Amino acid sequence: TLRLPPPTSMMQPNPPTIPLIAFSIYGEKVIGDFLSVEWSTFIRAFPIVSRALTTGMALLPVSKKDVCTAIKEKDAYKNFLNQRSVESMQAKMAFEGKRIEGEVKQKAEEYWKAEWEREVKDDADNENNSLVENYLTDAQRSILRSKARPTTGCKCGSKTHTFVSDPKCVLFRDVKQFCAQNSINVEDEK
Repeated sequence: TLRLPPPTSMMQPNPPTIPLIAFSIYGEKVIGDFLSVEWSTFIRAFPIVSRALTTGMALLPVSKKDVCTAIKEKDAYKNFLNQRSVESMQAKMAFEGKRIEGEVKQKAEEYWKAEWEREVKDDADNENNSLVENYLTDAQRSILRSKARPTTGCKCGSKTHTFVSDPKCVLFRDVKQFCAQNSINVEDEK
């Protein structure tokens, strides 16, 4: 509901909370959109206030709701966030966290896919490239490397080689072998 502003002679020191229209993104309810001033104030205030709430005799867990409530009560921040409810602040923080997490995952996928494609291009004559349907990230390779060695063939699934140091192994081609030129001679430093 829209209300007309009160006459100037009866102005309140803090304007009333403006009800914001809720919208849904990825199934999460987010309330309105923050102005850049509101968002930067909230981001700067959150670690300061949460740290202040947890200092003392014991480091007791503090909920995000408690931190948001404390931010709204602080004189330094309440003028910038007075039109925001604690629920909208929590929803915005959850939404932005999920958005950033999604962007990081997407960029990581793009990076590892490009790295894999570069490796396959550099090693185009390797028949073991066809064993991997999709690309492998570094973490996925590490998991496959740590599995038990099969009775025949290699951990990568190839039957053409059995040793992990084989240059045709797709799991270990990004791992650098130890060589004397990269080592430090202890006797030289004495």
